[in-house]
Amino acid sequence: MQENKFDVLAVSESWLTASVRNEEVEIFGYSLSRLDRRGRSGGGVCAYIKSSLKKKVLRDLTEISESGFHQLWLQIQHKKLKSFLLCVCYRPPDSPVSCFTNNFMDNYIKALTFGKDIIIAGDLNCDLLKTAQEAKVLNDFCHCLNLTQLIDKPTRVTSRSSTLIDVMMTSNKDLIAESGVLETYISDHFLVYCSLKLKLIKPLFKTDITARSYKHYDRNQFLCDLACIPWHENLFVENVNDKLSHFDSNFQNALTRNALIKTMKIRHRQVPFVDDEIKELMKNRNSYTNLLV
Repeated sequence: MQENKFDVLAVSESWLTASVRNEEVEIFGYSLSRLDRRGRSGGGVCAYIKSSLKKKVLRDLTEISESGFHQLWLQIQHKKLKSFLLCVCYRPPDSPVSCFTNNFMDNYIKALTFGKDIIIAGDLNCDLLKTAQEAKVLNDFCHCLNLTQLIDKPTRVTSRSSTLIDVMMTSNKDLIAESGVLETYISDHFLVYCSLKLKLIKPLFKTDITARSYKHYDRNQFLCDLACIPWHENLFVENVNDKLSHFDSNFQNALTRNALIKTMKIRHRQVPFVDDEIKELMKNRNSYTNLLV
């Protein structure tokens, strides 16, 4: 970490337990976030985040499911650049591949509601160099969620085998500047990596609009003002345009006395019509779609 100046290091199969304190495995200049497996040895995931980065563990999404699938979700931001979500995951060999749809998919859809780019990294024990059923399930899962798998070289090489089981996936391929495999022998797995093209957050622009302010509007006072207008003076005017002008002038004057016309600034959200209700409907739609596939 110190030699290569990585900003984030994600670890699958950390083997950390509650008996191991953070101080025992800390790296100077980095903060540690952990998800330890309980009740069984092995497993566990963690992430070292450079101290200069802002990070937040998304606890509602972070879990180890009954099937054994690990997912540690974090939101990471560098200074004022746009933040992104990182999921460090691990699928044990004895965990069924159905965990992708049964345990991971729902949390991924929830993560999409944050409106952030997503990076997924970890050991999923599906050899993508082969055409076995496990690899097909993972590829179908990526296709269903529009995820791009970035790694295309072996990540675990022995004298007898060569497999690609450590993956890095993203919801936005344009976010990736570079990706690949680093041959390092501190583990029996090589490191997979990517570098990101982060952008500054676009400020919300403001627009001036002219509209009536009903902040101090009093309905009874408005009706009283309308009642005091001498509407009968317009009864014998023959020109219909003059009749309309007389009515409109009196009505608008009464309305202005009760609801002033003001110039206001409004902020524009990027997608103002996508509220929490619509996001929930989108989630339900996707779940029905998955059942039909």
